[in-house]
Amino acid sequence: MARPEIKLTDTIDYFFEDTALIGIASALPGHKLCWLLNNTFDINFCRASEHEIQLHKNTGIIYFPYYTYEVPDCNVFYTIYSLKNGSESLLPEIKQVDYLWTVRTQDYTHESNLIIAKLRALNDISLSTLFESDKIKNKKNLLL
Repeated sequence: MARPEIKLTDTIDYFFEDTALIGIASALPGHKLCWLLNNTFDINFCRASEHEIQLHKNTGIIYFPYYTYEVPDCNVFYTIYSLKNGSESLLPEIKQVDYLWTVRTQDYTHESNLIIAKLRALNDISLSTLFESDKIKNKKNLLL
């Protein structure tokens, strides 16, 4: 019996189900942004050396780090994507932000609103805004 074919669009839809996308503009490098967020939200974003997204371009492979944190016993999973590497962008359609914070949980709307309110109070964050996942053309670049 043949296995059903899994389509990329199905994988993308599943990956972004119950997920909010928060764009963040900040001049801070990724590790300093995560340090700030860890202290502000009492969480622990971590980046292992193998945590990089590879984007294949004509000029070679471009690497974009990401940081993760899973809230213990709460079924809440956060990821911070660094969207820029020099002049290259992981999501060229949203150039106004430097980072994307995904909030994966059943009550992602409420959770993301709380996060955005706190982000807007931080001096090192110049912009925090919610993005609708269907407005992002290159979501496949975010698949982990």
